[in-house]
Amino acid sequence: MTTKEIKLKRKFLAAKENLADKINEIAKEHGRTVFSIVNEALGAFIRANEWGKDLTTIIEDARILEIARNSGMVLMPEPLHERLMESASFDSKMKEYWRSSGVVFGKYLDLNGIKDLKKVERVLKEVVGVNPDISISSERLVCISPRLGEKRSEAVAVFLEGVMSSMGLEIASREVSKGIIVLKFKREGEP
Repeated sequence: MTTKEIKLKRKFLAAKENLADKINEIAKEHGRTVFSIVNEALGAFIRANEWGKDLTTIIEDARILEIARNSGMVLMPEPLHERLMESASFDSKMKEYWRSSGVVFGKYLDLNGIKDLKKVERVLKEVVGVNPDISISSERLVCISPRLGEKRSEAVAVFLEGVMSSMGLEIASREVSKGIIVLKFKREGEP
């Protein structure tokens, strides 16, 4: 069968005018056809659906990973990280490294327009690892993860303090034990 004999079946889909115009603009910029871009997008939507996710979540997850990488974070196997943390000395210098890493990460969040506490909460759930249950309000942050060892809980707490301080929240009090972190805040300048 020759290329001329193969006929693609096509269907037309409706889209908002502004979206169709933007796709047309992108196609021209990249030397592609609207047809190829729409089919790529539809294919990605179908794959995401097969994974039980939506494209927005996948894009947000990719953005979180990019922000984490750009702020100096590395991905490492959890057992290795736990072993390194348990064998390392957790002195004041190490705490300062963790805190400053949190401050840097918080600034990267701000630069990327992630300021809303619920969005920060979602990002922290991804980067802290160990599948934590994290909730943040303007008064406190609670992080619970039974998989966090004692030293790692302390390290994560100090990191979270740095993130929150970069958002203008001072730590009023803290409770840290194996797998549980509770940070209570006050706004900078409050008594």
